[in-house]
Amino acid sequence: ADAFDGTLKQEFDVCFDNWIGKRDWLRIIFEIEKDLNRFFDRESDLITAFLAWLKEALKHTSIIVVEGNL
Repeated sequence: ADAFDGTLKQEFDVCFDNWIGKRDWLRIIFEIEKDLNRFFDRESDLITAFLAWLKEALKHTSIIVVEGNL
C-alpha cells in the first residue's frame, strides 16, 4: 500500500522510489522470517542482519524507501 494515501500498488517501481509503510514492512519481515531456514548459512547471516537493521529502523520511522535503479 502507498505509505501516504493507502492505495494498493501491485508491484515495485524498478526505476523509482518505493515508499513502504511500517505495516507492510512488518508483513514482509514475517514472510522472510518464516522461510529463513531455507537459506544457506551465509545468506541467512546477511538476511538476519538486514532484518535486525530493519526492525531497529522501524522503531524510529514509519516509512522506509526502497529505491529502484534499473
